[in-house]
Amino acid sequence: MINTLRSRLQYTVNNLKPVIQSTFLPIHFKTEQSINDYISSLCKQNLFKQALDAFDFLQKHASFYVKPSTYARLISACSFLRSVDQGRKIHNHILIHSCQPDMILQNHLLNMYGKCGALKDAQRVFDEMPKRNVVSWTSVIAGYSQHGQEIDAIKLYFLM
Repeated sequence: MINTLRSRLQYTVNNLKPVIQSTFLPIHFKTEQSINDYISSLCKQNLFKQALDAFDFLQKHASFYVKPSTYARLISACSFLRSVDQGRKIHNHILIHSCQPDMILQNHLLNMYGKCGALKDAQRVFDEMPKRNVVSWTSVIAGYSQHGQEIDAIKLYFLM
């Protein structure tokens, strides 16, 4: 019975389509939690463009608190799409709204800037981090090495 329920749930989750058009977003979302859940669910479904569009629309038409986990999903969407401009916009939103990014969110920013080739931005985020872990170092080193700056990558490796 559990396997039957699991397979039905899997089918349902895999076949969900976002049905809310942007013109109806503010009407249907009564809470900040529902807004965060909607954006996160779009990202989980790999509907990155739609998630970024929903964020843009809601940012212009509604006032809501974005959870750090939602920011992380949006930054990952920018990484996947290689959209550094959208990533910078979300990063600025984080800074303007006084969200104190934790190490996980900062690592997502490092990864996004590195993948998009915005190495100065990645280095700035890295330099401003009060604590770093292996993911932090690896993200910056990978960014440098993937964009032809192997010497800088090796220097960072030895500073690790």
